[in-house]
Amino acid sequence: VLLRPSAIRLSATSGEAMVRTSVRSTSFLGGFRRYELLLGDFRLIADQPMTGLDASESELWLSIDPAAGLHVLASRPQ
Repeated sequence: VLLRPSAIRLSATSGEAMVRTSVRSTSFLGGFRRYELLLGDFRLIADQPMTGLDASESELWLSIDPAAGLHVLASRPQ
C-alpha cells in the first residue's frame, strides 16, 4: 500500500473510521506541518495544513482520505 502523506487526516478527537496514533515528532515546513507517527509497528508521515491541531499532542486520531492518493501496488510474482 502506498499512501501519500497528504492523504492522512489527523484530529485531536475520535470519530468514525479513525484509529489512535502516537506522535513521534513534528516539523514546521512553511505552509504545513509534518508529523512522524507510530501506528502499531508502522511509522507514517502525515503532512497537515496549519490548522488548530496542537503540535505538542502526543496522541492523535488518524483517518485516511482514499480520494487523496491511496494506491495498492501489485506484488511481484514469486
